[in-house]
Amino acid sequence: MKFFNKTTKIDVMPTEAGFERCAACGRVTDVQADMPIELRCGYIEGAGQLCQACHAELYGK
Repeated sequence: MKFFNKTTKIDVMPTEAGFERCAACGRVTDVQADMPIELRCGYIEGAGQLCQACHAELYGK
């Protein structure tokens, strides 16, 4: 997995309005953008929101 790679598929993926994108792979997550970070699962301070797959790969299940 390449993190913070600018050649991800962000530009070709449909954007779900109001939802965060994964800071690692660029996929749209199931986390709403207006959700407080204290309540989020997979939020990494200084990096941003991770999707479930990237969070599991980095931190285990």
